[in-house]
Amino acid sequence: MQSSIHEHLLSLRILNIDDDDIDRMNLTRQLKAANSNIEVVATANVEDALQYLENERFDMIFVDYFMPKVTGFEFINYLNTSTEINIPIVVLSNMEDMTISLECLIAGAQDFILKSEINSSRLIRVILQSRKRNEIKQALVESNQQLKELAEIDQLTGLENRYMFDRNLKKMFQQHSVVSGGFALLLLDLDHFKTINDTLGHSVGDELLTAAALRIKNNIRQECKVYRLGGDEFGIISTLKNKHEIEQLVPRLMNTLNTPYALTDMNIECTSSIGIAIYPDDASSAESLYKHADMALYIAKDEGRDRCQFYNEDIQHRFLRKIYIEDAVKKSLKNKYFSVFYQPVISQLQSKLVGAEALLRWGPEQHFQISIPETIKVAEDTGLIIQIGYQVFELVCRQLSLWRSTNTVDDDFAISVNLSPAQLKCVDILERFNRIATKYDVLPKHIKLEITESLQLDDEKTNSILTDLSNAGYKIVLDDFGTGYASIAQLCNPIFSTIKIDKSIIDTIATDDEKLFYAVSKMLNTLNLPIIAEGIETQSQLDACFGVNIDMIQGYFYSKPTTAEVFEQRWLTH
Repeated sequence: MQSSIHEHLLSLRILNIDDDDIDRMNLTRQLKAANSNIEVVATANVEDALQYLENERFDMIFVDYFMPKVTGFEFINYLNTSTEINIPIVVLSNMEDMTISLECLIAGAQDFILKSEINSSRLIRVILQSRKRNEIKQALVESNQQLKELAEIDQLTGLENRYMFDRNLKKMFQQHSVVSGGFALLLLDLDHFKTINDTLGHSVGDELLTAAALRIKNNIRQECKVYRLGGDEFGIISTLKNKHEIEQLVPRLMNTLNTPYALTDMNIECTSSIGIAIYPDDASSAESLYKHADMALYIAKDEGRDRCQFYNEDIQHRFLRKIYIEDAVKKSLKNKYFSVFYQPVISQLQSKLVGAEALLRWGPEQHFQISIPETIKVAEDTGLIIQIGYQVFELVCRQLSLWRSTNTVDDDFAISVNLSPAQLKCVDILERFNRIATKYDVLPKHIKLEITESLQLDDEKTNSILTDLSNAGYKIVLDDFGTGYASIAQLCNPIFSTIKIDKSIIDTIATDDEKLFYAVSKMLNTLNLPIIAEGIETQSQLDACFGVNIDMIQGYFYSKPTTAEVFEQRWLTH
């Protein structure tokens, strides 16, 4: 044990600061007596001590409290606030005063002893305890620094995080409320990042975020500050004061972000969208500036992404409109207010009704001045379209079950239900459809599932879900054909039971562009698949379809979409 103590005292360099010659010599003598390997540098004033500390290394400091000009307490405070020196400090005094001792310990000293108690054995304990206390103190300081970094720094990108963004944005308002001049807030996120993350994996997503953060940081001015706010969203607080200055920054920033990323042996293309609000033009508080920049970002993404949008009053109106619609959709879903209208599908050759398309409508309980296309767009943007899809499917199964139980429709009659791309990302869609169909005793063959031609049919997951639905007996219809998305190879996919020609192609009939209609019809006839022409409104359009062997017709020529009651009275009651 004794040898272990002496090992801790080997090669120690101690700085002894005391203006009293006798006290200074006594401490030096006792330290040497404690261990002959201890080296003591003694000085009579703080000025010389600071010079020593600047140029030499010391393991410990003993300082007298009552010093001329500068007290021991002031000396400790100076070291803590004005230097990076981290050395255990013991304060010496001839006077026993609890207030003084606590003052020094709180300031950062490791111990406080009376000069009358100094002896070799006491000094050994003081040295060992003070160094251990200093080690603990340093560990706490380092731990606090790590916690501070965790609290303030985003660990993935190295950028300051949302906490620091919020704090610094408020600080900018405090500064600019006194000093004239404005600043701008840019909110930026990566387009379709979730798709990249889901398809290529989170490790690739993390690499992309790190690379994007570096590009942003390297392409903004020194006076701008960039933060990672969470997910794929970044915030930039810029001292650029007006729209003209920002318009010079944004193209450079977007160009560098739109350059393909070379990650994991592949090039990944990822565009970005930016929303911008400027103080004081657009807001008077940090909260409103952020809200307005976020609105602008939403509009930038809503208009197709890969663009920048400045905030203006029209944006606020559009954003609030979106919130209004979203709230209306949520209430309708909760209360099951949505209803379904039906539009007949007629076979010309058989001169009879062969099916109907189910179309979403607001329920009679509602009085919202909201169009259905507007409703569906907001529902798709917010993910609410998935819940709408299941409610519509249940309404259709319930109605179909009622009609079949009363022998109102024959076995060939099928109702078409539109599927959104979001629904086809749900792995349990087949299970949920089957559960609902079984509940109402409806066979899958009596349900047609319409998917838009714009859907990415080459996506492996989507194709797998559609194949499972088809194998289960649901008929898959390719809707909106002719809008330019589907390839010939996709048309040959065996999952499709029917092709529906888009209204835009039908509208070319009896115009200078009608050759497009005939070309599309001829191509589809070679596939030997049933074809539905939608949007038929005139006799000439009907005749043209009949002339190219398009048998099934849907459109205002026969009927607009109607309630189930009207549909039944008009088409199912003979």
